[in-house]
Amino acid sequence: MNEHPKKEISTFHSGKYLFSAVTGQDISPLADAVSVISALPVTEEDRQPLTRSLTERAVFGILFPDDKGITFDQVSRIIQHDRSNFTQDVRSIETVNVHCALKFALENSGKPLSPDILSAVNAELGKNLVSKEAEGLLRKGTSKPDDSSGYTPPFTALDINLLLKNLTEWLMSKEMSGLNPFIKGALLHMHLKKIRPFAAFNCRTARIAEVMMLRGHGITVPALMIPDICVNNKRTYLDASDAFYSTSDISAYAGFVCSGLLRRLNPAAIKNRDLFRNNSVKEHLNRLLIKKELIPRQHAFLVMLYETGHVFSQDELQLKKPFTKYYSKVSRTTAARDVRKFIDMGLVRPSENGYVFNRELLSF
Repeated sequence: MNEHPKKEISTFHSGKYLFSAVTGQDISPLADAVSVISALPVTEEDRQPLTRSLTERAVFGILFPDDKGITFDQVSRIIQHDRSNFTQDVRSIETVNVHCALKFALENSGKPLSPDILSAVNAELGKNLVSKEAEGLLRKGTSKPDDSSGYTPPFTALDINLLLKNLTEWLMSKEMSGLNPFIKGALLHMHLKKIRPFAAFNCRTARIAEVMMLRGHGITVPALMIPDICVNNKRTYLDASDAFYSTSDISAYAGFVCSGLLRRLNPAAIKNRDLFRNNSVKEHLNRLLIKKELIPRQHAFLVMLYETGHVFSQDELQLKKPFTKYYSKVSRTTAARDVRKFIDMGLVRPSENGYVFNRELLSF
């Protein structure tokens, strides 16, 4: 259980409102996967599936179109253009606005979170769509619920101002500084959806705010993946939101984000791990050669064994390809001595069918 200080606010008319970072979700596997992705070099071949059309997919996810709305291909084409290209079509204007709001959020992700920053993001979403007075301003009065839980958000301007101010102060407080960034992003997202502080585009603002929070903590590619995960799993996302409205427990949404990101990041993380291990094993064998703990023949044989995964017996070293390349011209005594040396150094190990390279060589 991950627990940080709770904060309960007594609003003027809506009663008690709870800010809580308690969650039953273990986010450490996600943090580990992100750490591997971020810290190790990634080949272009492995990078492309993760980053291809990343911005376009994020915009599409933030837009959260319904089944009769805009398509991904249309979004991809529209965001290549400036706002001035679209003055009539509402869907196109909304799409460009999401792109501009996301860009603004990423450019300002290093700044402290505040109601003003969130208002500025929301204002970008309303350009050329709502009256100038409503862009980025707080909601006045009731908001129609967009969920199936029957939840009603705070309805007075005093309550909305109070909760938005306390939300940003709480997330930026010293007590919350050690909280996992993915939990902080999820809390910001869900609380903005629950409070619905703005006159319009609250859910889009919430999704962008989560990306901004993660980018402020140095999380790049995974941050932009989350809106895409939401739009591709709408029912689960909406159910997690409904659960948060009724309980203020972030677990359902945190688990949803964690599992979605792990599915996408784990293949690249595993490839990175294997690439790192491959380089490390070969570097270790090279060091043994330089230190003259291995002679060139032994070194070449071990590299071949590691790269191919071949299994061998002592007799096969002098009788069977590709081992004869290294052992056809040495005595049985020398071959036996080499095998014993490799075992003693932890470089090879016995298996059911013979000896194999010890792939756990550099493991703890």
